[in-house]
Amino acid sequence: YWDILSRGALGWDERDGPVGPSAYNRIMMNCVGPYNANLVDIYGIHQGVRMKDVGHPDGKIFRLWITSSEYYLLEYRSNIGGNYYDRQIPKSGILIYHVDEKGSNVTEKEKLVDLECADGKFLDKGYPYGEIPDPLKGGDNLDFWAHDYTFTRNHYGNQGDATDVFDGVMFKSFGTETNPNSYSHKTNKPTGIEIFNIRQEGDEMVFDCYIPPIPDRTPD
Repeated sequence: YWDILSRGALGWDERDGPVGPSAYNRIMMNCVGPYNANLVDIYGIHQGVRMKDVGHPDGKIFRLWITSSEYYLLEYRSNIGGNYYDRQIPKSGILIYHVDEKGSNVTEKEKLVDLECADGKFLDKGYPYGEIPDPLKGGDNLDFWAHDYTFTRNHYGNQGDATDVFDGVMFKSFGTETNPNSYSHKTNKPTGIEIFNIRQEGDEMVFDCYIPPIPDRTPD
């Protein structure tokens, strides 16, 4: 339900019209600000990075590179902000997407775009029913929509819920030691990326971060 080009075309829980596009599809449509002017590559150590609702004229999407073809995207989605289409989303907060430009959404293992659900990955079932945390291969219950009804029922699958977002209250960090974690999906090795102290201040989300340099890409 998080994207107009997915189940969200029917509206959240299939009511009241479509939701807004995801961070990746905003980039593809050149509408992260005029001609993606608000798409920001971020490197190094930062404190107090501020994010407005992505639907706001000053709303930014941050891109954190892992390799020259793999990166994370961060966007702030709000149900009380400037984006009318997100008024029905269940909770406001930061969404973190993993993007592998060499991947494909045909399978669950090496997807082109994968939402890093804040509620974690579990070997047997998704949050809150899972019993065995597995940050690398556990799978998250958002993904189970693609299977048949029996599989979805047994794994408590869903098409998006309030625990997908890093809200700064229950879910405040994403890094090497969290579940899910910032390991590379391609190598299953740590990227060293740390996003922490996620919190809400007024109408903005704020975070601190450490983004290590990578050998095959340097800041423009």
